[in-house]
Amino acid sequence: MSKYYLIIIFCSLLYLPTTSLASDLPKGEFLDSIKLNENSNLIYSLYLPGSYSSEKEWPIIYFFDPGGLGFMPIKNYQSIAEEFGFIIICSYNSRNGPLENNLKVFDGMLDETFKEFSINKERIICSGFSGGSRVSLALANDTQIINTVIACGAGEPSIENLYKFGQFNYVSLVGHLDFNLLEMIELDSKMDNLKINNYRLVFTGPHRWPPLKYYREAVLWTMNNWGMNSILFSETVDHRIDSLITSNNLVEAQRNIDQLKNVSYDNKIIDQKSFKKQKKLYIKAIKYETNLRSEIMESFKVMYQKLYSTFPPNPDSINVNIWEGFSKKTNKLIESDDELKKDVGTRMRSFISANLFERIQWNIQAKDWRLADKFAEMWQFYNYVPQITWQLAKIFASNGEEELAIRNLRILLINSSDYSFQNIIDEDVFNNLLMNESNYDQLKELSKTEIENTGN
Repeated sequence: MSKYYLIIIFCSLLYLPTTSLASDLPKGEFLDSIKLNENSNLIYSLYLPGSYSSEKEWPIIYFFDPGGLGFMPIKNYQSIAEEFGFIIICSYNSRNGPLENNLKVFDGMLDETFKEFSINKERIICSGFSGGSRVSLALANDTQIINTVIACGAGEPSIENLYKFGQFNYVSLVGHLDFNLLEMIELDSKMDNLKINNYRLVFTGPHRWPPLKYYREAVLWTMNNWGMNSILFSETVDHRIDSLITSNNLVEAQRNIDQLKNVSYDNKIIDQKSFKKQKKLYIKAIKYETNLRSEIMESFKVMYQKLYSTFPPNPDSINVNIWEGFSKKTNKLIESDDELKKDVGTRMRSFISANLFERIQWNIQAKDWRLADKFAEMWQFYNYVPQITWQLAKIFASNGEEELAIRNLRILLINSSDYSFQNIIDEDVFNNLLMNESNYDQLKELSKTEIENTGN
């Protein structure tokens, strides 16, 4: 997960945008913070194709963003909606959390969009990123109205009902450095065993919404299964496989050829000796990653068992050294000359970071300040982001947790040149904290920026 995405999710935990009711929605424009029903609390980002009219039925993509950032997928993919004639919509009300809440949101979305728009009931797509991807698959598994899921950056193990729904399409999109790559690979194998039509695209990058051209190919694959745009789909895939062969990514090139069983790519020449060598190294790296991930998951399990064996949970029961050790191990992999080991180290480092960051969020929402601070201490081994340390210090100070606020301000001043003692003075939330002479002196001493004209 990128630092930018972490920051905007963190800062939008309690945010919902200003809303308005649109009775006559513009076409061919990005629409944000709108309501489809003045009596509803559901707020959307939406794109209607410029050619939209109620005289025919249109395919629709319901998006789910893990941080409730409704604008994100609509901004990203509005050109696809325009090119291929899709309605795309995302609710600000859906975010990571209990599935029941997201089911209610989806029920409301269905009710409001079907009343407002002319929708093709045979061409309903659910799509999400990370936790939103899990929501999309869970919805498809629990209902019989979703034709396709385009899952980005995460899977969902509960798919036992999908094969019962007739023609169902599943696309997985994942970055080569995504910490959920393994689970996406495992889920694709599960889909194969259940004989569910599926397609996987791996792009260059971390845990994030996919780049436009990859999401476009996912939509094209879906449309190809609907009997549409088959030539354009073949041309798109042909170009991408050529690029993979040219960049010597033979394992991924061969996998893409193999998964398109109904399309002939006999003209693609892959050196089999080089391919077999790459495949052997790839399998070895995946096996190592599987074992390392299992070790990390077991450490999380033991940590939570100890932590929640008492009430209230005791942050001091957490062995921080274990997580510092995993940080060193993943760093060693990243510093390797072996590109596959680098990728494994990056994915596992991000995996731990994302899990710890989620715990910071949960405990802030639960107002368990000491536990939030403990997880932040561990998280900073993996992904130090000064802006989040700053936000934590402000949250702790505003809730009277002076010791925790001071600890985070010390970390900030030691590790970041972007913040100074002057920044602390300028924030009213730290006024009470700075009235303590000892706090004032130690923070001023640590500041990396000289204080000028403060009058102190």
